[in-house]
Amino acid sequence: MNKSESDPAAPKEWENIVAASVIGVLSLITLSAYILVIVILFRNLKTFAKNSYYTLALSLAFSDCTMLALFLFYSVPCTLLHKRIFGDTFDLAMGVICNVVYFAGLTCMSLTAINRYWAVCRFASYARVYSTRNVVILLCFIWLVGIVSGTFQAIPCCYLRYFYDEYTYGYDLKLWGNHYYIWFDKIIWRCVSLYNQGSSLLY
Repeated sequence: MNKSESDPAAPKEWENIVAASVIGVLSLITLSAYILVIVILFRNLKTFAKNSYYTLALSLAFSDCTMLALFLFYSVPCTLLHKRIFGDTFDLAMGVICNVVYFAGLTCMSLTAINRYWAVCRFASYARVYSTRNVVILLCFIWLVGIVSGTFQAIPCCYLRYFYDEYTYGYDLKLWGNHYYIWFDKIIWRCVSLYNQGSSLLY
């Protein structure tokens, strides 16, 4: 007897198939597009390296590709089989990676918005501010934020898991640390959203 037969609230088998198909198809299409972006940037590295925007875009594409690969190659099989296919420890590792690329991508989006503002509104100092050295510092900062945020998910009180019943990654609310981490996540996301909305009005 599977879970859907013993628990009326659990998704039925056909619902899991539909959900896995949607997640898989959308992830595959988007991942393919991002891979093309990365390939184009690498093939024309000398041209695109002259503008720091493309360096930030490459970092964002890499974080998004990692997230999409997690959904395509891990979440889809978990959804179809209705279990954590490689056990709880592997699932926790996937949660850490998911949070690393999620917060790195979020930080990169914010810094890209600043980059575009500087290019449009302060173009006279753009080349000086976004020198090669400063862009390397920005990239280190972006991934440091991601790694620090992801490391919290390796702590036993703050695990991030893939919930195959809800078809998404989420914080395990049975763990006390996640009640505080959710507020941190919401505050960061709200600040980034408000900033991006405000910066878009300046263009």
